[in-house]
Amino acid sequence: MALFDLGRWGVNWLCGAPTETRYSHCPTVCVLLVGHNEGDTIAESPASMWGIYPRLELIVVDDGSTDGIAEVAQRFAAEHAGVLALSRPERGADRVR
Repeated sequence: MALFDLGRWGVNWLCGAPTETRYSHCPTVCVLLVGHNEGDTIAESPASMWGIYPRLELIVVDDGSTDGIAEVAQRFAAEHAGVLALSRPERGADRVR
C-alpha cells in the first residue's frame, strides 16, 4: 500500500496535479504580523499566507510606521476575509487605534 501511495504521489508530482490536503482536526490559527516601515514589502507576507489553511486568521499591525504600511495592510484586509489591519499611532505606543 505504501508503494502504491508513493507511486501515485510521484505520478501526480510529475504531471503537476495539485495535491489535496485532508485535515482530521482543523483548529483556528492566528498569525500576527507586526512591522515598522516595511510598506514596500508588507503586502507580500499576508498574500503568501492567506488561503493556505482553511481556518487562518491574519492580523497585520503597523507599529507607528511613516511609510504607508497601514494603508497597504488595510487595503489587503478589505479585499480578503479573515484579515485584520491595526495601526499604532507611534512606535511602541500603549494604544491601538
